[in-house]
Amino acid sequence: MNFEDFFRNVHGYHPFPWQIKAAERLVKGEAISAVNVPTASGKTALIDAGIYAAAHGGAQRIAFIIDRRVVVDEAYVRAQRIVDKLKKPALKSFADKLGQIQVVRLRGGVHGDDNWVFYPDKVTVIVSTVDQVGSRLLHRGYGVSSRMHPIHAGFMGNDTLYIIDEAHISTPFVTTVNSARQYGADVRLITMTATPSEKETATVELSPEDLSNPVLKRRLEARKRAKLVQSSKKDDFSKEAEFVKRAVLEAKLLAENARVICILLNRVATARRIWETLIRQKLRAELLMGRIRPYDRERLMDRLTPLVTAGRTREAKDPLFIVATQTVEVGADFDFDALVTEAASLSALRQRFGRLDRLGEIGTTDSVILYRPKYDKNGGLVPDPIYGDSLHDTWKWLSENAQKGYVDFGISAMKSIMDAKGSPQEDVVEAPVLLPAHMAMLSVTGPEAPQIDVSPWLHGAQSGTADVSIVWRTDLNPEQPDLWPETVRLCPPLSREALEIPFYAALSWLQNGAVPDVTDLEGVSSGSARSGPTRAVLRWRGQDDCQVVHFGEIRPGDTLLVPTQYGGCDGYGWAPKSRSAVEDVAELCSLERGKSHVVRLFPGLTKWLGENEGPVLEAVEEIVAAEADIDPETGVDEDRAASAHADLRHLISGVHHPLVQVYQGQYEVEQHPLHGVVLRGSIMDDMQASLSSGVAVKLSEHLDNVSRMASQLISNHPKGKAIVNAARKHDLGKSDFRFQVMLHGNPVTASAGPVLAKSGLRKFAHRMAAYHASGLPKGFRHEVASLPQVSLDGDETQLIRYLIATHHGYGRPWFPKCSDPDAPGVENTRLEGSWVQRFVDLLDCYGYWALAEMELLVRTADVRASMAEQEKNT
Repeated sequence: MNFEDFFRNVHGYHPFPWQIKAAERLVKGEAISAVNVPTASGKTALIDAGIYAAAHGGAQRIAFIIDRRVVVDEAYVRAQRIVDKLKKPALKSFADKLGQIQVVRLRGGVHGDDNWVFYPDKVTVIVSTVDQVGSRLLHRGYGVSSRMHPIHAGFMGNDTLYIIDEAHISTPFVTTVNSARQYGADVRLITMTATPSEKETATVELSPEDLSNPVLKRRLEARKRAKLVQSSKKDDFSKEAEFVKRAVLEAKLLAENARVICILLNRVATARRIWETLIRQKLRAELLMGRIRPYDRERLMDRLTPLVTAGRTREAKDPLFIVATQTVEVGADFDFDALVTEAASLSALRQRFGRLDRLGEIGTTDSVILYRPKYDKNGGLVPDPIYGDSLHDTWKWLSENAQKGYVDFGISAMKSIMDAKGSPQEDVVEAPVLLPAHMAMLSVTGPEAPQIDVSPWLHGAQSGTADVSIVWRTDLNPEQPDLWPETVRLCPPLSREALEIPFYAALSWLQNGAVPDVTDLEGVSSGSARSGPTRAVLRWRGQDDCQVVHFGEIRPGDTLLVPTQYGGCDGYGWAPKSRSAVEDVAELCSLERGKSHVVRLFPGLTKWLGENEGPVLEAVEEIVAAEADIDPETGVDEDRAASAHADLRHLISGVHHPLVQVYQGQYEVEQHPLHGVVLRGSIMDDMQASLSSGVAVKLSEHLDNVSRMASQLISNHPKGKAIVNAARKHDLGKSDFRFQVMLHGNPVTASAGPVLAKSGLRKFAHRMAAYHASGLPKGFRHEVASLPQVSLDGDETQLIRYLIATHHGYGRPWFPKCSDPDAPGVENTRLEGSWVQRFVDLLDCYGYWALAEMELLVRTADVRASMAEQEKNT
């Protein structure tokens, strides 16, 4: 099947000639340094080309990277559509050749919400941003546990095709990726832009055949008349309030002849003010920005997509105003009838006009560009906080090339102007050079590793720090922060409920101070935070590292949980001035995890129960009261507690709601630390850096299962034998009696055996209690205890021992200090030992990403075997 047939079977229409050419070159293994085609030319079809090439020996991982959150969602939908269409009979032979495929929408990282990384054997399409992909490539994944950094680096840095959309806004990242390739990253790179700045070799561009294509020709020749309006003494809208009024006025004038009008702003706060003004005037208006929880964005887009998507049927209804930020500039398949935009750089403006009459169906459209320059005390222009001097240079260039105050931003018309008159110089952001010494430092990972800010390599030396992710929870009582860790461990945060905001804005908000403006561009800083006391937050870095912190302990890339009473978010996203309680959406986000779902039956979170709410909460009250009255010595009142649990299960079985039907009756009921209970499905907890699912598994059985899984994963890996050997011996240290006491729950059953690899204790609280009662010394690591049982003779012994010792993320090169100096294998962890040198030698031998990939394969074999054991026994 050729690419044209594949594409037509997926989408129902033919690809453009340039898309066919790109796919053919990927299949042949020919380099494509850049794809330079205009907006509305179907650049996201490179996802299709990447998948097609993967079935013909191309890269097995395709990362589509773009610094716009709404576009991430749209590209994900396209990739998922391709996967769904592979089920068609006409595509069966192709699907069989391709093998298993997964699509990952990688948003703000939240530790533990990343099971996709344990499927390196699948063709994987990752749709994400520079921050999320780049930080993982550099062994410092944002929102990723420090023990998982090499696992994500091993995934992102091997057999991967990076497709960077609108690469002109990601120059530092492109530079860094090319440096990583020099140092051993197995990454192929394609940059895409509708606004190329210079000619490159090995490019794909529109051919004469493309230019004569009637569909493309209509898009390219559409006229887009933009009126230039500058703030002046006579017509002053330089101040925020006046600018808001002027933007609304211009939009209303355009609405006399247009139905869907976009007002596109440079800052989130300005967008919200304009939207609020339109709502007060009782006009139809929606707010669309990137600073929004993915769950809320999905709900919003479900409502907006039929109204604004390209190819829709235009209806003569009341005007609809879409107030938006840069999040819609690139790749978004929106199609507006008219546009009011704040001035920006020329490349940004060209992208914005790409959302206007996107398919050329109207033919001629009207728009307005508003320019509000700021001057210093000497009358000089102040560089824009976001676009620098490029904004002013662009305005000057537009004014010089305007005809009677108008500029045509149609694709062909603008190209003609630029060919004849050149284009304004734009600020080029440079990245610091990534040196081998930097990679050596970045490859040191784990809890004791140095804190290294990788944002300069992603966005340039003057960039802002990484975002932080905020999650709001109803059951975090501001008066009892000491209970927050235990509360969140029972219901860990998920990426869909997390809102990404700049580090400085989060700190200012937590200080209850004035929050600086934020933009929807990653790596751009338009403010700073002063040091000082903040409201308490829970920093989540996994179940072993979640603690209440304040100002000085918060780091870029952190996941922070806060009480819903803090406010700061609404259905449209970031609202720092809002004091209204934020909706807690944890259960709704957890639902997509199937049987691993979590439901909190807690006051304020049970309205979804409807008429069942009262009886269910009464049963919960009885459970709490009964378990509180159990005498730990005599067990008196255990029958009452058992009866209360039975009553609750009976009530839940009669609730016809997806939040509980997904369990199919398989869940555990655990006490909530405050007042209530938590229903937990088949969850794999990562406790004390060891996987636990509540299913008892013998050690011998588990080692067999993991080695068998490793054999399936290695394919033709050159070090496959060492990987399988490491998998076969990785958990031998669990035979330590103290560890067995923890797994069995008491020394009597531990003595009787059998030797376990996994505990049969089902409740999280019981497993924690068993750990504390086991006598295991602080810092004990079963991976380290496995080393004395591994022979020092034989081929690749040092690699095998390394893969065993690092399979939970320690040992690169540091291990926790063990309080028992005589614990098995502890001699390997001492500074005077040879472990550090062994780590350095292995990095030199195999490389930063190849070594990480071997760790990924051992860890994957362990996780996947554990998941299969859990599924088999539940």
